[in-house]
Amino acid sequence: MERTLLDELKSLVGDFESAQDELQAVYARKRAALVEARSQELAALARTEGELAARLRAILARRGRLLQQAGRAGIPADSLAALAERIGGPDADRLRGRIERGRSRSEELRRESWIHWIIARRASRHYGELIELVAGHGRRSPVYEQEREPRNSIGGAILDASA
Repeated sequence: MERTLLDELKSLVGDFESAQDELQAVYARKRAALVEARSQELAALARTEGELAARLRAILARRGRLLQQAGRAGIPADSLAALAERIGGPDADRLRGRIERGRSRSEELRRESWIHWIIARRASRHYGELIELVAGHGRRSPVYEQEREPRNSIGGAILDASA
């Protein structure tokens, strides 16, 4: 049973590394497309990024099943690194290293994703400001102007509710 678990662990780590490699390449292309405002390329990259996200979710589900399977086989482990330590034998150190590199790359990919979000958010805000500028024919909206007269100087009748 340990051999089957070890083979599945190696396969899982390999699939995770492959998905991370592909996502890193997509993120590099996406950053360039964001900076250069290539919207058609961004749309294509969004589809690819979505497919990779689905693959990563499937890998996460496999991870959970593998850890459950190990627990049922009497090899409890709460992480892949712990499982590698318990069943890895001579490959344990190498597997733990690959798992740790995957963890580090996940952090890098998460940071890159935040950078993309920030770029997109700022671009959206600037786009909105341009739309307002065009809609206002180059003038600011009256909502942003100061009032010419204080509100209390504007006339009007006061109704007496007691009458």
